[in-house]
Amino acid sequence: KSGDAISIFDGNKANYKYSLGSESNGKSTGTFSGTGAVTGPYVAVYPYTAGATLNADGTVSNIVLPDEQEAVAGGFDPKAALMIAKSETTTLTFKNAVGFIKVTPQFDCKKIILRAANKTQPLAGKGTIKFDDSDNPYIDFTDSKELSYSITLSGTITSGNAYYIAVPAVTLSAYWTLTFVTENKNYMRQVTKPITFVRSIALNLGEFTT
Repeated sequence: KSGDAISIFDGNKANYKYSLGSESNGKSTGTFSGTGAVTGPYVAVYPYTAGATLNADGTVSNIVLPDEQEAVAGGFDPKAALMIAKSETTTLTFKNAVGFIKVTPQFDCKKIILRAANKTQPLAGKGTIKFDDSDNPYIDFTDSKELSYSITLSGTITSGNAYYIAVPAVTLSAYWTLTFVTENKNYMRQVTKPITFVRSIALNLGEFTT
């Protein structure tokens, strides 16, 4: 929709912003417009990230998977839906760099918090999108100093609707938790088994009651 933007890096490795205009609203197609990217090969990242940097090995640094995501009934926060494309031409085919979990609360709440059991696997923060295998890009948090071991989904979360949280492709050890925050109470589910999140897959965690 209008305002969506991508970062395009050309052969000079500069980061150019290309945005969708208002003519795309309500339609299945639209044109990303911008200037600067003139020579291939091209690497593009969604969403646009002002401080992103294309490295000599083809990875893209300073990409953020946010630990605060906006609740969208039946959908996900587009700011967290990290995607990347690589091409020798101006035809760009984007691939997801993250996966998702699907949660359906059977009660209204203000927040849903996913939290790792310990600080062995970060869930969000600033990292580098790598795609050693062009069909399997992922975000890597190695050596990052801006990490989070929880993700908070916030907003109007309504009973019976499904909500998606963007997550990296990692395995959380046993005793990870989901906490549902309502006006008056917190409800926490602690899980005694590890869980593996997979790139480009929406893992359905099911329905939750109080």
